[in-house]
Amino acid sequence: MNTKAGHFIKLPSNFEVEVPTAGDDRITIQPTGIYITWSFHDAWLHYAGDQADISYAEFILPADPKYLRKFSREIAELAKKIESER
Repeated sequence: MNTKAGHFIKLPSNFEVEVPTAGDDRITIQPTGIYITWSFHDAWLHYAGDQADISYAEFILPADPKYLRKFSREIAELAKKIESER
């Protein structure tokens, strides 16, 4: 499989998340961003930062440009909804 160079999206500096580790354990980390790599079929999202190498959290999306644009529109709609409820 040939993956492409990644794309980094910065997270807020105070963001903490509980993630799975190699075993059945979970730990809290403070990632600095989300790092996305892709191949012809898939796009992989991973946390980035000093502690990211111990996280086994992974999210896989189709690497289809049309789908990724739709996904980003849905995320923008979610942001509007969250904003309106605050």
